[in-house]
Amino acid sequence: MEIELDGFQGGLTSIDICQNIAVAGDGERTIRLWDLRMNNKELATYKTMYDQAMISHLLSDDFLLIGERSDFVHLIDYKKGHIQTIDFFGNLTGVGMDHESGGIFIGIEE
Repeated sequence: MEIELDGFQGGLTSIDICQNIAVAGDGERTIRLWDLRMNNKELATYKTMYDQAMISHLLSDDFLLIGERSDFVHLIDYKKGHIQTIDFFGNLTGVGMDHESGGIFIGIEE
């Protein structure tokens, strides 16, 4: 399966596909969300706060988890437009979510 996602200027830094939704981040601090069923229709565009998105995860049909290279993780309800930002100190190594408890885990390097 080949997918063409237009609109990026500075190379992809993260990508995730869940069911028929794709999310990708680029070097210009832009995150784009597409519906792959609708001829790759762009659903939403977000900007990170300070750094490029290194990690993008689709958690369900409603939620998106974005990790910037350092200091910020964003939980986005992209259907309602709500954004919750977690501020921390350090360089991001990974993010994840426990679907049973709803907890978010953030890995950082010293």
